Amino acid sequence: MVNPANEKLNPEIFEITTGILLGDANLQKPSGCRYYRLRFAQNSVRQDYVIHLFKKYQNGVKTNDSIKPLVTQTKPRLYLYKTKINKLNKKSYCFETRLSSAFNEHANIFYFDQSSKKNLCNNLDIFYDILTPKALAYWYMDDGTWPNKKAKSFQLCTHGYTVEQVTYLSNLLNTKFKLITTIGFNKKQPIIRISSKSYEIFNDLIYDTLIKIASMQAKFPLKKT
Repeated sequence: MVNPANEKLNPEIFEITTGILLGDANLQKPSGCRYYRLRFAQNSVRQDYVIHLFKKYQNGVKTNDSIKPLVTQTKPRLYLYKTKINKLNKKSYCFETRLSSAFNEHANIFYFDQSSKKNLCNNLDIFYDILTPKALAYWYMDDGTWPNKKAKSFQLCTHGYTVEQVTYLSNLLNTKFKLITTIGFNKKQPIIRISSKSYEIFNDLIYDTLIKIASMQAKFPLKKT
């Protein structure tokens, strides 16, 4: 039996977890439990992305000199749901990790008040250290869009965060990565816009990670061969 105590995410999985928690992933702490698990789901058109992440978390935690799996499922599972507005039938793929102390550090950052809803910690400066190019790539793959295919400008959907938090993250992208960013609003919720003037920098930061996943290639201009 796997002991969930005294575990740490390996460096790559730590970066990925940072990125997908800024995006669609969430941490869950069942009642009476000391530790968290990670849950991730995407529309079925991004099944390959879900499988990609599932494989990453299969060997995502280390303790002493050993590597342990973080998922006990054999593969992501399919579930059906209805959209809230149009009541359309949709398919999604998801997986959950097992409970582990390896997620405690991220829980303190993204769920600092220990509620079931994301609530970023007060010390946002920590993102200067943990928002790496790889984390940014996974954040974009989760919640990024390329709204105008004629331009090389992009958006990060940051619904659920406060204007102050989004402003901080936008400024961080500027100061750390030299990306030209502005704050916009979509359905009265703040989003981050990345200027087309930053395309080359943004490309250098995320392209090599994104290009490996076929369903993500529609979200970014492909390099001409």
